[in-house]
Amino acid sequence: MAAGAEDVVEAIVQNKPALRKLALAIVNDSDLRLAVINSIIRDVATKSDLDSLRKEIDQKMDSLRKEIDQKMDSLRKDANSMESRIARIEGQMGLIIGINVAVLVAVIGVLIRLIF
Repeated sequence: MAAGAEDVVEAIVQNKPALRKLALAIVNDSDLRLAVINSIIRDVATKSDLDSLRKEIDQKMDSLRKEIDQKMDSLRKDANSMESRIARIEGQMGLIIGINVAVLVAVIGVLIRLIF
């Protein structure tokens, strides 16, 4: 843009009544109005765009819910498996402790007999 044209634009921008007149001239001229609308419309989301986006989001949410449900089921199975293993270990530990107590009592009994 030439320096003179820039000065004119700046003068219009600074002069609010002149700016309003320019805006009204654009709005009232069907060709200019259409040009402005066409340049703006590319950036505007339509109802159809929003509906498509909503459907896409819903599909992704459903997919995520299913994935989360599968992972939760897997975690539950793992937790149940760990509980079973822990219960078996506790049983084995109880058995080992029982055997150790019996051996300890027998050793104490033998030591007492040796002493007396």
